[in-house]
Amino acid sequence: MRSHDLRELTVTATKVKMFLNGDTVVYNADAFNLADGSMLDGLIRMLPGVRLDANGVITVNGRAVQSLVINGHDFFKGNPQAALSNLPAYTVRKIKVFSHEGQATRLMGRNMNDSILTMDVRLKKEYSTGHMADIGAGYGTNRRYHAEMTAMRFNDVGNVMVYGKVNNLSDASIANGSGRWANVESTPGRQRPRTAGATRNFSLGDKGSVSMDLWWQNNGIDLTTNETATRFLKDGDMWRTNRSHEEKQSDKLNFKGALRYNGKGFYVNPTLRAVIAKGDQWSNSAQSSTTDRTAFHNHLSNLSHDDKSFKMEASGDGGVKIVEDLVKYDLHVGYSSENEGDTLAMTSDYNNTNMSQRNQRNNKKTRRWNAGGGLRYEGRFGSFTIVPSLRYSYDHTTTNNRFGMLAAVPADSVAPSMALYLSASGLRNPNDYDYRLRQHNANIGLEIQKMVGLFGMSGTWVVQMPISWKSKRLSAFRVYDQQVGRSRWFFVPSTYLYLFDMRPNGSQTELSANAALSYDLPEMAYMLDYRDDRDPLCVSMGNAQLRNPWTAIVNLSFSKRWAIGNAFFAKSLTTLLGDMTVMAYAYDPATDVFTFRPVSVDGNWTNTTKVGLDVMLDKRQKWMLKSQVDYHYRRSVDMVATTDIASASRSVVCNHTAQWSAILHYSIGDGTSVALLADVAKDWCASKREGFRNLVAESYKAGFCALLALPWHLQLSTDLTMVARRGYQSHQMNTTDWVWNAQLTRTFCKGRLLAKLQGYDILHELSTTSYAVDAQGRTETWHNAIPRYAMISLAWRFNANPKKK
Repeated sequence: MRSHDLRELTVTATKVKMFLNGDTVVYNADAFNLADGSMLDGLIRMLPGVRLDANGVITVNGRAVQSLVINGHDFFKGNPQAALSNLPAYTVRKIKVFSHEGQATRLMGRNMNDSILTMDVRLKKEYSTGHMADIGAGYGTNRRYHAEMTAMRFNDVGNVMVYGKVNNLSDASIANGSGRWANVESTPGRQRPRTAGATRNFSLGDKGSVSMDLWWQNNGIDLTTNETATRFLKDGDMWRTNRSHEEKQSDKLNFKGALRYNGKGFYVNPTLRAVIAKGDQWSNSAQSSTTDRTAFHNHLSNLSHDDKSFKMEASGDGGVKIVEDLVKYDLHVGYSSENEGDTLAMTSDYNNTNMSQRNQRNNKKTRRWNAGGGLRYEGRFGSFTIVPSLRYSYDHTTTNNRFGMLAAVPADSVAPSMALYLSASGLRNPNDYDYRLRQHNANIGLEIQKMVGLFGMSGTWVVQMPISWKSKRLSAFRVYDQQVGRSRWFFVPSTYLYLFDMRPNGSQTELSANAALSYDLPEMAYMLDYRDDRDPLCVSMGNAQLRNPWTAIVNLSFSKRWAIGNAFFAKSLTTLLGDMTVMAYAYDPATDVFTFRPVSVDGNWTNTTKVGLDVMLDKRQKWMLKSQVDYHYRRSVDMVATTDIASASRSVVCNHTAQWSAILHYSIGDGTSVALLADVAKDWCASKREGFRNLVAESYKAGFCALLALPWHLQLSTDLTMVARRGYQSHQMNTTDWVWNAQLTRTFCKGRLLAKLQGYDILHELSTTSYAVDAQGRTETWHNAIPRYAMISLAWRFNANPKKK
């Protein structure tokens, strides 16, 4: 017998990133390589077919996630952003995405077309019950700092979470190797955000849940702006440059309490919200403007602004089962108040020959309360559902504005009463006003729903045929007593089609389309007879001849998932804006003053189209491609004149924006991955207006990011990105910047202690610019950004599970 030596064979298991369980997509969190210290939002951005935008909106194959839950419970219903930015990614075992039956469907025992796309974050066993905390802090060069804390208690029926963050990093993220842009375009200004909050949630089992959230937000902003603008005028353009510096401070306290309760034959969902806010702002600016026919006008100004506001709203909705039919209702009542104040000091130099000074104070108070409700009856007749409905709302708003020119009087030269009189000179001038606005909205509707089958898919077709009555009445004192109002009946039809198909092999197709027409009444304040020159360089007037604006939309959406990790979506939204209220303006080159007057124009419309493709390129799910194409078109129609606003004529500008972005991600092994990133964007606008020069601006981004698992429990994450801008009128904005960030981490104490060394904008080339064009002009803006820094941080993880009995 012969003997053979067999070579040693090593078998390496590959973690499956995602799989299907019926109609549920399940993502395995441990299969995605993340930088140490990542939160839930970083994990979600890595998931195939999933997008997370800057506002915290999650979409899966182009469809918005409507409910983010933890372990099957609405623990963060009051403030989902708290979970995204404070729940550590290392606590997550898997994420499930599925369509969840709504309360009406569960109550009636049949499909009531109220399913919602749900993302269920399932925690690892050791974090599902007991206590856990994550505390970290760091300090770096240029006096950069950060500190954050998250503490939670979880069990099967509820949770308590307390969290807080403070930093002066403008919330800037450093390298994470997760295949996303790492802040290559910084947040404008130097921001000092602070956040603290607490959430208490508990489950009532099948009966529902209760949630209470209280959170505080504070932000300080130090913002420097350089702006170059071109205003499109009838007899030659105007060019303006502006250099400004401003400091802002804001505080906001939020509360939300919600109950979801499912009873026998009914459900009810009351909610209470309250917001208290306060803000202060100080700014100074230097502005210069010129035309082909005038020399430079220069303006220096100092502005201080303060505001306080309070808002409270109680609302609720519910349903009652009556035999085989359903009655739905909703109610709301709210109150809000806001106090604003502005103090402005301005010095103007016209052609180096005429100087003027102006000091003024403006105070504005607004009080608003509103109430309303609706009732709808859903009756089933074979394959049809007939839904008659009634809805009514009332809104009452009062506004008081007081304006005064401030006299330059020495404080110790006159009696206090005389100083007060002089400072308030101009009282009851044309810029003082008292408004009382009353609005009524009533709706009588008829909706027909039918189950349909088209293109091998099944779904629902809905036709709505409501008649709407709108009424606005404004009682105003501005120079003299004025009364303006308008009431109209409108027919506002809409239709909606939704089709769905799910095959046994996991292939899924969704198609939706809707079209709607709506009308409104113009703003009553615009229809008053007035001339407002509180801003001496921006005068506004009223117009009693405004027409009723209308809006028509057509929205199409298609998505296809044909294999694990392979998904395609396409969305297109077209909006037509008829009799739209725009601000016609005239510019006087001699005084550098713009005069604005509202007018109604036709011809404005927009289209936004998005196409995305996510593909797993191999069976082992190591290669993943995420790509998206965005296109936006806007046809802007305005009215422009020189000197005399009565001679304003149409100015039409067509704007196109196209963008392609792609990420190619490769998982080398456990803890190691690399990604290549590319982004190309182009903006161009055109007009047939005489003298208009078509404008084109482009930006290019290319780079890579990497996450490397190193010996001795070290991890390195880094990204390098090239950002190029071309086509800007201001040549200093046509730049090519290289942005490099890096982070080195090491764990101690069995992973409980995390040490980080971070380098942000190592090459010191990060900048922030923006570009905007419409029918009135184009604007190029540069803002300051936080300086580059190096930082050392420490973070401690703690968790304790209850003892088994």
